[in-house]
Amino acid sequence: MLSNRDQLALIMIGEIVKSESAVTLQSICDSIDYSISYIEKVAGELRRKGVIEGIRGPGGGYIIAKDMSNIPLTDVIFTSQRPLQPLAKDLLIERSEWFIREYMKNASLGDLLRKFSGATSA
Repeated sequence: MLSNRDQLALIMIGEIVKSESAVTLQSICDSIDYSISYIEKVAGELRRKGVIEGIRGPGGGYIIAKDMSNIPLTDVIFTSQRPLQPLAKDLLIERSEWFIREYMKNASLGDLLRKFSGATSA
């Protein structure tokens, strides 16, 4: 299950990807129902992971920092979470989290966007 921060990170990436120019955090805030301070925190995490890059000055905002095929999903999903804690009481959950984490290490943001958009390249 995705946390609110994970969902917001994906929404923010979607907003940035669909724009032809840099996207301000305020414009993202205006289009979705999250506070600007929460958006700023998630943007900071994505920036530190190298997923997005800030452009200063007039026309500034955020852009995708590199080719989406080179961005592992683990840099977008779980951006704010500590390492997954083993759930000794429930081996099934522990194993499923491990498989999801392993899959996301090898899947890129470009793979995800191509899958859902039907595009052949991103």
